Amino acid sequence: MDIEGSVALVTGANRGIGRAFARALIEHGAAKVYAGARDPAKVVDQDVTPLRLDVTDHQQVADAAAVAGDVTVVVNNAGIGGASTKLLEGPFDGARRAMDVNYFGTWAVSRAFAPVLARNGGGALVNMLSLASWVGQPLFPGYAAAKAAQWSLTDALRKALREQGTLVVGVHAGFVDTELSAWTDAPKISAAEVAEQTVRALADDRVEVLADEETRKAKDALSLPLDPGAPKTDTTDTDDTTDAIDTTDATDTTNTTDTTAETGTVLGAVLDRWKAAVDGHRPQEVAAQFTEDAVFQGLHPYSVGRQGIADYYASQPLGLTADYRVLETRRLADDLVFGYLGVDFGFTDRPTLGVNLGVLVRCVDDGWYISHYQVSRLD
Repeated sequence: MDIEGSVALVTGANRGIGRAFARALIEHGAAKVYAGARDPAKVVDQDVTPLRLDVTDHQQVADAAAVAGDVTVVVNNAGIGGASTKLLEGPFDGARRAMDVNYFGTWAVSRAFAPVLARNGGGALVNMLSLASWVGQPLFPGYAAAKAAQWSLTDALRKALREQGTLVVGVHAGFVDTELSAWTDAPKISAAEVAEQTVRALADDRVEVLADEETRKAKDALSLPLDPGAPKTDTTDTDDTTDAIDTTDATDTTNTTDTTAETGTVLGAVLDRWKAAVDGHRPQEVAAQFTEDAVFQGLHPYSVGRQGIADYYASQPLGLTADYRVLETRRLADDLVFGYLGVDFGFTDRPTLGVNLGVLVRCVDDGWYISHYQVSRLD
């Protein structure tokens, strides 16, 4: 969607990631940004429109939808940690509050603004999720459970609002450098980077943002057994980026057609990271999606290893984009997936180039990566 001239609402916009979302939208040309906050006086930026909004107060949510009837982008960012609830002892008050804000608050705002978005042409709905949507957290189980529920809600909204033309985007990140994560010294991504990646996803009509490497690893790990000796579970329709995939079982998964959701999830997660890095003209990030000894054959002489891949993409013109379609998949082994794709490479100064692409995706120590990449021309 086009951010230029859009009208946005950001919940929890007075600080942290919410304020970063508001700034990014303004910087990318939004005509107006409503900055939702429980206390509008705490919204300090002069180029946004403060709006009283406690997402747990149904009357305030209804009032906000009435006031902000011109909105075309809704960003559900408001959230709390709920860390006071311990896993094995103590009261559940913090976890209930986290569920009320993070899950039911997102649901309430989405429900109230869905008809507003429909009237204004469809627009977009963005939900700020988390790496914790996919990974249980013994230190803050209430927060993780609320984010897991919010992820499920996001998928439901995506399916329900598709017919009215609303783009629904799930944004996942690990620790973000805000007050909420001040308690830990773990590596953190900046709120501004999360917001920038999200705005780029909106511009590219992408349904998911995996903001940092830890989040991408967590997404990849959804297709792995729970432990080395555990049986694989049915992961049908758990991929936040796609609709349900044919789950016809195959007795032997070696050298047979495998169209299960698990294989599609593995391949799609890797290719989505590759596409995002290509579209963003980030050569080193593209190369990081490959194994260290990957064989790479683009439209130039082949190379081996990540540096050759980074050099290849660094030589490509700014504005290059990659749109892929999965044509065939095979699960060749537990740690090896084959994908055969159609890819349209778009340019700003020449016609789109259509190619076929074969990739082998391999599971190594910390996730899934492309180990072989072979392009063939259609003409």
